[in-house]
Amino acid sequence: MNVAGYGISGHKNSFNTGVKIGNYVEDQYGAKLAQESVACAMNGISEMRAKFVDPQTQQSRETVAPSTDDLTESYVRQNGLSYNLLFPHGPEGKEGKSIDWCTTNQLLHGPAHVQSRSVFENGSSIGLAHIDARNRNDKAVELQKKLAREKRLQQSYMSTTQASSALVRKAS
Repeated sequence: MNVAGYGISGHKNSFNTGVKIGNYVEDQYGAKLAQESVACAMNGISEMRAKFVDPQTQQSRETVAPSTDDLTESYVRQNGLSYNLLFPHGPEGKEGKSIDWCTTNQLLHGPAHVQSRSVFENGSSIGLAHIDARNRNDKAVELQKKLAREKRLQQSYMSTTQASSALVRKAS
């Protein structure tokens, strides 16, 4: 057994220019096939080369004017959102004093708690008068059950799932 080469036959895999493969010379076979192919002509430009941009001619980010979205995003990142977007309770300066505002949790479960029915009816269009007449009876029964549940909860404990951080104006 000869161990001078690779594999079972001891073949040496060496490449030499000008070696014949069948009737063709190895160096000319691929180039000739690529030039004469009718189905897929080889133009010699790869996709990477076609999309290449020379760094010498490329504009830098500093020379290109930023888009409006980029400017807005950087402004919000630096300055934060405006007060009216975070707390839309009226124009700036007319929000009232901070003692006029409290969370729903403080209003409904605080030391001087208020039933949710009076919270919703105060300055809101939620109430029995605005319920559709076809569903008035069902809605009234649901409301009575809810009020009874709240009355029981006022006498018992308060869980964290009932708490809410929404701001509402205290009744004056």
